[in-house]
Amino acid sequence: MGVDSELETLAVWDERTALSLAALMGADLTPAAPVVPSLVQLAERSAVGAGHAIHRDDFDGFTASLEGRLWYYPATPRYGHSTDR
Repeated sequence: MGVDSELETLAVWDERTALSLAALMGADLTPAAPVVPSLVQLAERSAVGAGHAIHRDDFDGFTASLEGRLWYYPATPRYGHSTDR
C-alpha cells in the first residue's frame, strides 16, 4: 500500500474510534485461556513485505498465508439456539 493510499485512509478515518478506547488504556484484556480457535498473522513473517495491516498492504500475500491454516468448524448450538429446525 502506498503513501497516497495511507493518506486517503487517514483523511476519512474517524479519530473518535481511537479516543473511545481511552478508558481501557493500560488494562490487560488478555483472556485467562483461549476462548476460540485463533490464528495470529505477523507482518513480515506471514506476508513478507506487508506492514501492520497485512490484509490491506498485501492482500494476495495475506490470503496465500492462510493456505492450510483454516479449517471448517460445523455450527454448534450455542446461547440457547439450535441448528435443528
